[in-house]
Amino acid sequence: MKCLIIANARWIPGLSGSDIIYLNFKKYWPAKRIDVWEMTEIDFKPFAICYVWRIILGCWRALICNKKYDFVYSASDFWMDALPAFIMKLKGMKWVAGFYLYAPRCKVLYYFLQRVVYWLIIKFADIVCVTNGSMVYGFKG
Repeated sequence: MKCLIIANARWIPGLSGSDIIYLNFKKYWPAKRIDVWEMTEIDFKPFAICYVWRIILGCWRALICNKKYDFVYSASDFWMDALPAFIMKLKGMKWVAGFYLYAPRCKVLYYFLQRVVYWLIIKFADIVCVTNGSMVYGFKG
């Protein structure tokens, strides 16, 4: 089984829960059966432009990718992970979406950006991985 992990949202030196999960997938999955897309080397100011650049690069990479995977795992609900995974889904691959935190309404920009990805995940992801049982209610079909 061949897998692609899309973890373009990872920032060095930080390490989130979703980062730890995908790094453990990477550690224990046979190397010849897993590809990982990361953008840890892309980090510049201002943050918003860097964020958008990672989204553009991730989507471009997904558009030009000619490999076939049994499934694609998006490590987070951030656009630079989820949108390329959605593109791969449109190309006929299974999408396993990581979703670990509902954005609080007080973080207005984060909240509304997440709503788009949340809708894509609800409509198109084949499987959703959550780490907190209290979040399951948002994904029952």
